[in-house]
Amino acid sequence: MRDNKPFGEPGIPQGGQPSWLDVNAELIVYDKAILKVPFEFVGFPMNVFKPLHTHFRWQTVKEIEVAIAIDYYVYVPTEGEGKGHYKISAKWSVDYDDDGIKLTTIRSTPVEMKGEGDYAVHADAELYQPSLKGDLQKTVLLLKLNGGLATDGVTVSYGPFSAPFGKASKQSLQSYEFIVVQLATEHPDKPLPGHLLKYIVSFEKEDQSFVSTDQGKELRSQWIAPLQKEAPELADAIKAGKCPMTLTGHASATGRTKVYNAGLSAERITSVAKEIKKHFGDKIAYVPVPRGQMDTTQRGPSPQEKYVEIEIHSDAAKPYISKTKP
Repeated sequence: MRDNKPFGEPGIPQGGQPSWLDVNAELIVYDKAILKVPFEFVGFPMNVFKPLHTHFRWQTVKEIEVAIAIDYYVYVPTEGEGKGHYKISAKWSVDYDDDGIKLTTIRSTPVEMKGEGDYAVHADAELYQPSLKGDLQKTVLLLKLNGGLATDGVTVSYGPFSAPFGKASKQSLQSYEFIVVQLATEHPDKPLPGHLLKYIVSFEKEDQSFVSTDQGKELRSQWIAPLQKEAPELADAIKAGKCPMTLTGHASATGRTKVYNAGLSAERITSVAKEIKKHFGDKIAYVPVPRGQMDTTQRGPSPQEKYVEIEIHSDAAKPYISKTKP
């Protein structure tokens, strides 16, 4: 990009070249092979460069860089002239975790910096990292150039400008914004939250067929609330009846008939389903499996054999696990 009126100075020395300022930038992606993509200048007067959108495979890119080259020649009638050159580098590390990709600033620094004459340009770069989550991230680099006479305290240097800005009418500021949007593709499947896919509702008494108040509170705090918080998409799918669950009822072998215990386990299933509906609504889909005493390992009353197992099969849950939260 060339600006033929940098810092509002279109001066042309007698028999010489007019003032000009060149700003060129590129994104460097450090993949297996280094990829360089130039920024495209959109136009004046906003000094806008078109945002760059990049795609890279999960866990392949570990670092990105924005490299900026600045060259200038400025002539101020009756005051003097100056010319110079900058190369500025800003780098970010790319990290990957269960929430997506994260960018961390490594550094922003001049690689080359030189100038001469009565007119100088001071450069500074500010980096912004919006707080985003997921596989999409955005990085903003704001380049600030302050042009002015050396007699007003402007020097060829890098960093926050400390000289008294506005001291003279020949001092001016120009800014350029560079935006990089990164999307990581081929994100591996996130692990299914096993503690959310199974839950046991135990019954205290041998003939108990209903979920007590305390058992209902426990079901709410230990399974339903964590499910809604950690896997909201899965919870929504259950509420809409799109993700079925299996409710398997069990009973102890206490001398009653197998038919009685099968009926008791079925009643327990109905009671658990009713409790789940209090939180997810009547559209929930479930398969009742009343096992009665079929899976008992001992005869007589047994605390560990009076229960209903709630199970969401991983294949049914998988489409709704993409946004699980820690």
